[in-house]
Amino acid sequence: MGSQIHLSWWVHWSAALSFLLYHIHVVRSSCHHGNSKYGNPMPMYFTDDINIKFLFDYFEVKNKYEFIFCNILCVFLGFLSVYVKILKKRIFNTSENELEEKRLCVNIIPTYRNITYGLISFFNYTVDYLLMLIVMTFNVYIFLSVMTGVAFAYFLCGHLI
Repeated sequence: MGSQIHLSWWVHWSAALSFLLYHIHVVRSSCHHGNSKYGNPMPMYFTDDINIKFLFDYFEVKNKYEFIFCNILCVFLGFLSVYVKILKKRIFNTSENELEEKRLCVNIIPTYRNITYGLISFFNYTVDYLLMLIVMTFNVYIFLSVMTGVAFAYFLCGHLI
């Protein structure tokens, strides 16, 4: 009985997976034909169009040089995201012993340390949120640029984590 349930589950799962794999359409241009009140909506699938809105409406990319600049910026932001995480970890892990020694001598709240940690964390989460919004432009090249920056940072600095 148990093997029949397992086999039935496997057949349904395989059928669903094969349906998805064989019925995916690769779209090269946007299918949005009409303008809405706020302009054209963003596509909900990956495209390779270089005419994109980069984060905001007033950052509209119109030529290949602006698009190349956006890709370089994405690589930099991806690298920066990982580097800030590494920097935050190194700064606050090395000062743990110093902090324990100071707490033994004087019982005060380490406000400078907490403020610094909060500001670095705020910057880190801001960069990560911007990267998420950038990837949500659903442009293949922008996505690959972000992933290249993150991968390059982990390649160079991953041993520090």
